[in-house]
Amino acid sequence: MKFKISTLLVLALCLVSAQLSAQAFYTEDFSDQAAFEANWTNGGDNEGAEVWTWSDDPGIATFGAQPDFGSATAENGFILFNSDANGEASHDVTITSPAIDCSGQSSVFLRCENQYAFFSAAGISVAQVGVSTDGENFIYYDILTNVISNDLSAAVQVAAVELPEAANQPEVYLQFRWQGFFEYSWKIDDITLEGADPTPLNDLVILQPAIAANYSMPFDQIDTVEFINIIENRGLDAQTNVTTEVEITGDNGDSFMTSATVLDNIDPGVQDTTEFAETFVPSGEGVYTLSYTVAQDEADGVPGDNGFDSEFVISDGLFAKDNGVPASATQPAEFAGATWEMGNYYIIQNEGYIAGSISFSVASNGDVPAHQGQDVSIFLYRIDDNGDANFDDEDVTLVGFNTHTFTTEENFDLITVDILNPLNLEPGVELEPAEYIATVEYTQDMFCPYSELAYYWDISTVVKDGQWFLGGFGPETTAIVRLNKAEMVNTNDNVQLLEGKIQVTPNPASTMVDVNIDLEEASDLVNVTVRNLQGKEVLSRELNNISSETVQFDVTSLPAGTYLVHVQTEAGFRTQRLVIQR
Repeated sequence: MKFKISTLLVLALCLVSAQLSAQAFYTEDFSDQAAFEANWTNGGDNEGAEVWTWSDDPGIATFGAQPDFGSATAENGFILFNSDANGEASHDVTITSPAIDCSGQSSVFLRCENQYAFFSAAGISVAQVGVSTDGENFIYYDILTNVISNDLSAAVQVAAVELPEAANQPEVYLQFRWQGFFEYSWKIDDITLEGADPTPLNDLVILQPAIAANYSMPFDQIDTVEFINIIENRGLDAQTNVTTEVEITGDNGDSFMTSATVLDNIDPGVQDTTEFAETFVPSGEGVYTLSYTVAQDEADGVPGDNGFDSEFVISDGLFAKDNGVPASATQPAEFAGATWEMGNYYIIQNEGYIAGSISFSVASNGDVPAHQGQDVSIFLYRIDDNGDANFDDEDVTLVGFNTHTFTTEENFDLITVDILNPLNLEPGVELEPAEYIATVEYTQDMFCPYSELAYYWDISTVVKDGQWFLGGFGPETTAIVRLNKAEMVNTNDNVQLLEGKIQVTPNPASTMVDVNIDLEEASDLVNVTVRNLQGKEVLSRELNNISSETVQFDVTSLPAGTYLVHVQTEAGFRTQRLVIQR
């Protein structure tokens, strides 16, 4: 199995499943494989070997947690192009219908049911339907434009588009065209041509609902749950008296409900954002279900998208953004260095919390996964915003780290590694009320598994690849990187240097490294050490009675990789990461 890149994810997907319309004057449900192979024509350009094929297996070309194809008649047959099986190749492939008689139809609308999944950036993967009256010259319309990169959550997606060129024409050809590069797959079923717009008159949908800030949070670090959603009118008629409601139930007996009026009238195509006035604070440990619903005066033509349910957990000691269900795995499209980091953002609300370990997952290609035998590093950063407009290494302090060597771990296994304190190399890091980021440093041939729990209104997954991306790969890509409570007491009374400044430049480095020390007050003794991620000291320098100094290290003899530069003074310590590249 392969794993794909992600881009920024910004819209929610409309999920529908409908029967063939009674208004249709042409239908094709692909129930006859021989008829498809005799009457439909493969075409286009393809660097790979795949073509459009017929199947009656809704689970064919299913990836990760992607559901089986959910078209109305999927089990009696549909067509698909498997871009993943096509390999690392560009394609611009087409499948063309036989001639269709549209005589006497003053309007022609196409409707079809799909399962379309891709991973490329915008403009690379493009799904279109073409219309022609001679079978040679086609006019194309983009469809499925609300489907977003690397979203594998949909069982079915409905496309509807007007084809004015087909009106009153005795000979019309349809052509489905897919441009892409090593995507997932596109399945098509239940094609109809209709004389009127098949879009329902009444269709409200809930988009981008706010969920709890963490899928799992410890009870002693509990946070208020706030509620936001977007209601969109996808129907043809204006909708009146629109209300939206939130309900929470816990298996511990907790319950909560609140509602809000969206708008007295929502016109077709209009979206409205609702921020609920009431909030919710869980009373204890347990599993909670959060449900959004929307209602209006008229009966909704697609009731399946009028609700949204999610789950969150109040635990004894686990911080997690992911819901434990891997959807797939991802990495950057291009790499700024030999390694990259991906992880999650967590807020510590109260004192007395000790981070003991980080749990994470990994995936890689190959019959024997490529990560086996390799090392990976974990890091825990505290955010100390320096107040400028950019978020960079100046805004974080490394407070914990460790390494792990993969042996027999399979793809998507959950791995737990202790967090070591950089000062004493002992497990456990005492945390203060602040914001933290827990990350895993992967190599270029590794992928970070993720769940599709979407955080539209909170910071969730972050990526570091040369620079920090606080939006990660988009709100619907939630890294499986968890922070676990330790059952120990940290007795170390040394403190991190909050004042003054320690800079390591250049970083990454290849030959010489400067450690610039700028203390608020002079220190009689300053130790500067460079350690590898196994804690071994590889370089060191001792300074006396300094407040401002630059210490230079020659790192040409050190292997490429990640190191820790540790500055210890009488007032405290500071640890910074150093990356050596060749």
